[in-house]
Amino acid sequence: MIRNLKFTKAFLVLFFVFFLYALSVVNLAIAQPSYAVEGPTNDVIRVAGDINYPPYEFLDQNGVYRGFNVNMLNAVFLELEMDFELIPMKWEEAQQALRRGEVDMIQGMIRTPEREGYYLFSEPLVTNGQAIFVRKDNQFISALEDLKGRTVTYQLGDVAEEILGWEPGVDALGFADQERALADVLNGHADAFVGNRLTAIYYLQKMRRLEDIKIVGEPMAVTDYCMAVNPDHPELLEKLNGAIKRVKESGVYDQIYKKWFGEQLVDYGITLDQAKRIFYLLLGIMSLSIFAALVVRQWNAKLTKEVLFQTEKIRSQEAAIRQYDKMQTVGNLAAGIAHELRNPLTSIKTLSELVPLKRDNDRFIEEFKEIVPSEIARMDQLITDLLDYARPKVPEPREIDLVSLVENLERLVRPRSEGGSVTIGHRLEALWVYADPNQLKQILLNLILNSLDAIAGMGEGAGSVRQGRIEITSTLMGERGVVELVVSDNGPGMTGDEAARAFEPFVTSKRGGYGLGLPMVEQLIRENNGTILVDSTPGAGTRIVMELPAFEERGSRI
Repeated sequence: MIRNLKFTKAFLVLFFVFFLYALSVVNLAIAQPSYAVEGPTNDVIRVAGDINYPPYEFLDQNGVYRGFNVNMLNAVFLELEMDFELIPMKWEEAQQALRRGEVDMIQGMIRTPEREGYYLFSEPLVTNGQAIFVRKDNQFISALEDLKGRTVTYQLGDVAEEILGWEPGVDALGFADQERALADVLNGHADAFVGNRLTAIYYLQKMRRLEDIKIVGEPMAVTDYCMAVNPDHPELLEKLNGAIKRVKESGVYDQIYKKWFGEQLVDYGITLDQAKRIFYLLLGIMSLSIFAALVVRQWNAKLTKEVLFQTEKIRSQEAAIRQYDKMQTVGNLAAGIAHELRNPLTSIKTLSELVPLKRDNDRFIEEFKEIVPSEIARMDQLITDLLDYARPKVPEPREIDLVSLVENLERLVRPRSEGGSVTIGHRLEALWVYADPNQLKQILLNLILNSLDAIAGMGEGAGSVRQGRIEITSTLMGERGVVELVVSDNGPGMTGDEAARAFEPFVTSKRGGYGLGLPMVEQLIRENNGTILVDSTPGAGTRIVMELPAFEERGSRI
């Protein structure tokens, strides 16, 4: 033990000296400007997923199905422009459902030679690895061969079951999920647990027991983690591979990966041999840093050019997503627009049919001359409003008359709220804001349609039917030079977790939605130098509170 302590002290001192030296060399080499990237068959595919395999896929404490796999699935199918139905279930049931053809694919599975005989696997999503977990006071297990004669837990159906099959004499005990398998080790009923490294560390952090467990031995079964497809659907696999490649190229994959795996997790129980290997590895890396410093400057110019290229690419992609969301909203309004056009057309048609019979009737001719041009102008204005909304353009902020804009929007969405079930009103104390008119119209239209969908989804049969109400208000905050613009409804409201994640891409509670509406609203608010937040209470409704630069009626910004 004394010799180990001396070695540890020497290792720390030497490592610190080399670290300071390498840091100074690298700082000299890369002292260049930095750049921040900113920017912009219709069958339903049945997808199964594990209900308890965090951080890949799991049901959280609020019953929301989340994880890396869920976000990746949304991104891939958005790229494919296909519909899917995600079905969470126990892991053993998911594999059986795929084999029986009850689902078309599983959103995440470790690829092994044995499984390749049953499923088709996509391009890798991540590289996965298995590890051995023991209690921190355990001194007799340091490798896979030490598990012989010991009680070892694992998750049923996981690749760990195959790993334990390599070692005869192991008393293997399977559990439905890794959390319970780890708990058996923590309470002393088992000697070790073999399973997915990231998932196990997630559970230990959740249980606040990370200090009680250590990882021993070398990583095992380092394999690809992929989407698994029924062998009867090779065409689906081909589409998935293409979409996965495009999601990775677009930068969306990197955002999802960093969200779920971005934090560095530390393993416990480094042995003396492992410490030596780490020391020699660091020594070699630091030696190579001298050579690397000579070429970093040459790379920097090339990397700078690539960063600028990727920046423009991301901006163009954001513009495309914004335009897609706008077109989706226009599609939702199609029925209402058709209704709005049909009314004046019916009037014109009726009057036209009466012309041969009443052409000598002066009163009829006067009514004809008055009604027909008015109805034509009404249709023309509706088409103009729709084209202004749908046409993409560079943001051009200017003064906006809120009364005119809100009244036009109410007329546009009125067909969706007819029948008396929902009323839409406004109370505008502040009359002018400074923003892009088309973008503000898109913002308010998205929020109004979201409120209509929420109220419509409240369901029936709960006794009396509550009158739906949507209200738009504006208040001048003169001391700060902004207008508080609020869209409120008396719909079902949101939980705290739902409100906190309202502006996250690919997060939605609407069936068939892609979860891009509110993120685009937030982006447009930021582009117009504003802020936005959600104030919602379950059962009491939702308020979307925005602040935008004010504009005085006399023609100058506040």
